[in-house]
Amino acid sequence: MEELILNETTRSDRKWAWTKRNIARADDVRSAMDELRRWWPMTARQIYYRLISSDAVKQDHWRWKGRQVDIYTALGRTLKWMRIDDKLPWNSIIDDHRDHIQNGLYRYKGLFRLRDGQFPVRI
Repeated sequence: MEELILNETTRSDRKWAWTKRNIARADDVRSAMDELRRWWPMTARQIYYRLISSDAVKQDHWRWKGRQVDIYTALGRTLKWMRIDDKLPWNSIIDDHRDHIQNGLYRYKGLFRLRDGQFPVRI
């Protein structure tokens, strides 16, 4: 597997900034994860349910223009950038329920079938 290399170019070409809103979201995530540290590594879904069960997501930084944001999507972005910017250990989050791609191929060929000679479609 190719190693991810982060440098100033990688970090400056992104559409992400540690705004007050994103810092507050990261603080909520960190609090939730610290409470559950003995169960690390965790899935994003576990953190999501912890946030939902707390009052954290009722705060203004989980809203955008007066409307509730998609918490799971916002959490995913926050987790991603927390890990990239070394605010959260990489090995604290796992995702063992996805199919893994190796050398451009799925591990199980049964996941695909051909449709009228076209490209394989995932079933």
